[in-house]
Amino acid sequence: MNGAEGAVQDGAAVAAGGDGRAGGALRRIRGLSFEQVVLVADEVCAATGASVRDYPGLAALAGATAPRLAGAPVHADGDAQARAVAALTRKVVPLTPTRSANEVLAAVLVDVLAARNERPAG
Repeated sequence: MNGAEGAVQDGAAVAAGGDGRAGGALRRIRGLSFEQVVLVADEVCAATGASVRDYPGLAALAGATAPRLAGAPVHADGDAQARAVAALTRKVVPLTPTRSANEVLAAVLVDVLAARNERPAG
């Protein structure tokens, strides 16, 4: 297998990059649904006193957690996933009134994704 065929197994994106093999085993990147991102945002809001100002922005964040193009994963690995989600959170700024709440949201999303993908948190 190569290209998109080697990057997807059972409909799941592969986290290893290249031909999708890390130590001979296929690993997949798991993302978050819109509902899961909203739950995380709600918890961050409760802890920081912020509020959600941009639900479509949260939907974009959910879509960025495990995107695929022509069946191939966009993120080469979990680290690329974490960088992309953190950067998008800072650009979308879905929470108000403080930027610090969005930094907390970025950090929590990265940690949740690390836990879902069983890798060390960023």
